Amino acid sequence: MIVLYLVMLLLLHIDYSYISRRHCMPIVVFTAFYIPVGLQILARWLSKRTSKNGLAVRKNRQRWFFILAAVGFSICTAKFDRITPLSWKKQGYIDTAKWLKENTSEKDLIAMEDSRIGFYAQRSSRRMDGEKIPGNATYVVKFLYGKQAKDSITFNREVRKRYSVWMNKKKAEKRIVIYEVMK
Repeated sequence: MIVLYLVMLLLLHIDYSYISRRHCMPIVVFTAFYIPVGLQILARWLSKRTSKNGLAVRKNRQRWFFILAAVGFSICTAKFDRITPLSWKKQGYIDTAKWLKENTSEKDLIAMEDSRIGFYAQRSSRRMDGEKIPGNATYVVKFLYGKQAKDSITFNREVRKRYSVWMNKKKAEKRIVIYEVMK
């Protein structure tokens, strides 16, 4: 099963040149059951290297196993015990979806580059490429990067800026802006 999944990851990398953490998660789940076996093998090896006499090898092996397990648990605890929430890098998506849900009606059509925002806001959305707004769109959600995030951009129809938020408030690199399409 692990070999099959490694082949799938290799093909994903060859075809799309992109492997995400979520693609690697199944292989971590499959191999997680081998962690205790690996700890036992490593503890046996360390006890043979550090033991002075042959009688204390078993007791020394148990001590090494518990030391290695404690180190592993402390690393995992430090990883899970973080200050920032899990989705802090994409807080802008949450804020934008919340604004759309509270300030638009369910019959409004929203043009956007990323359909996740429309899904989270529970609104109808349509894909938008570039600055060309679809004919029946009521609102436009646009991602602005770098210098463009500070300047205004032009569309093929008249719009009015209604809401703006940084994708990540700690790194002001990408801004999400909601425009209302004027009739």
